[in-house]
Amino acid sequence: MTSPMPAHNPQTLPQIVVGAGLNGLMVADHLRTNGPVIVLEAADRCGGLLGSFDFGTHGRFDHGTHIFAETGEAALDAYLQGLLPSEQWVQLRGHRRNFAGLVFNGHVQHHTLYPDLTSLPTDQYQACLDGLPVNDLGSESAPNALEYLERRYGSEIAKSVGVPIVEGFAKAPAADLSPLVTRLCPLDRLALFDGPTTMQKLGDPEISRRMAFVDQRELPESEQSPLASFYPRTRGIGQAVEALEQRLVDAGVDIRTGVRIENLDPTDFGVELTMQDGTVLAAAHVYWTANPLTMAGPAGVAVDYSMMDRPLTAVLCHLVLDEAPGLGDVHYLQVADAEYSTYRYTNYDAFCPEGHQTGVPITVELLVDEPGDPTALLEVALTEMAAIGITDGAPAVQFSAVNVLPYGFPRPTLANMAAISKVRNALADAVGDTVTMLGIGSRDDLFFMTDVLLASFVHVTQHQSATVGR
Repeated sequence: MTSPMPAHNPQTLPQIVVGAGLNGLMVADHLRTNGPVIVLEAADRCGGLLGSFDFGTHGRFDHGTHIFAETGEAALDAYLQGLLPSEQWVQLRGHRRNFAGLVFNGHVQHHTLYPDLTSLPTDQYQACLDGLPVNDLGSESAPNALEYLERRYGSEIAKSVGVPIVEGFAKAPAADLSPLVTRLCPLDRLALFDGPTTMQKLGDPEISRRMAFVDQRELPESEQSPLASFYPRTRGIGQAVEALEQRLVDAGVDIRTGVRIENLDPTDFGVELTMQDGTVLAAAHVYWTANPLTMAGPAGVAVDYSMMDRPLTAVLCHLVLDEAPGLGDVHYLQVADAEYSTYRYTNYDAFCPEGHQTGVPITVELLVDEPGDPTALLEVALTEMAAIGITDGAPAVQFSAVNVLPYGFPRPTLANMAAISKVRNALADAVGDTVTMLGIGSRDDLFFMTDVLLASFVHVTQHQSATVGR
């Protein structure tokens, strides 16, 4: 007796990618060579955090500072640079590869992104140096941010420099934060010494791996990364995403935006997805590049949000100013002093001088506890510019636009990391090998876009090789 034919033939079913940020679109671009692909995106447009806001004659603005950095994986770097013609990129090399400043201890640092301890009062600075361990005491295995700082720099630097920064940023005790926060702030290095002493210490591997060069403009060529960064010559990182989206559309990839997935059910043939409007899609496999938490509901996995720390509200204030603020020539200026809501200033003219016609474009990122009135949030941004000292009073503004991001900024607390890990494990049990998670939060070590893109690229290219080999 012949067995009944299955309702679907897995070999003819599409593969589905959930999430249409750059990562999801890149995954779809590689999968399409093996058959039909459908991309599902909850938002009304593609791009995610690498999309740009187009304000017409005022130009494009990004979700803060987003500059592509080479990964060292030649094929991925070539792929990303191939999204636009070569003449449409600005290449940033040498010490200008990641050229940034910091507001620390009441000072606007244009010379280094890392806290410059030489700006501290003499007695405090000496106490920091006296407490600096000769060796890093196992910071890489530290269970929390407090222990990371103490093991790496000693208790005095941890107490007087590191802890106030991470607690001001994440609004949580350092002992309750993941060491990941030290990369966001950043505190994986410190400007410990003046220029001549820094040069002397370069030969000490235990010190030099914790030490930032005090003036990035004087960074010796031997210490510079061979990798470059790159950004569109006309302002807006979203142009690269839009070009990739168009490539996929031209190739016949089905991209659907504004989609809500209600149910995700593993089946004998792969996966069945039910949309909010009742549409049912069958897929041979699903690649989930969106936040893993967004899969929990459709997959029937419970999430106890009471055990998680809620995200901060992320606000983007896009401005065109009459005059250049005191950002100097750095690409971005991060704010470490805890009394401010401002997280970062993006100084477009420093890396994209061809991106506008008149005025000086910047984006101010605020991290606040609660969303507020856009006018009031803009006032906070302008007031803090004067308080920090990058403008003399309220700046003259030609144009302004405020975007309050709906998803917020996830806080890297231990509670959040543990909750996401628990959800990932439950999802793996629920969906088995019918869904592959690729994206921010799909592993504990995947938070920064460069790392995410590299992990996804390696996965899909290996998948391609295995498919071709069959």
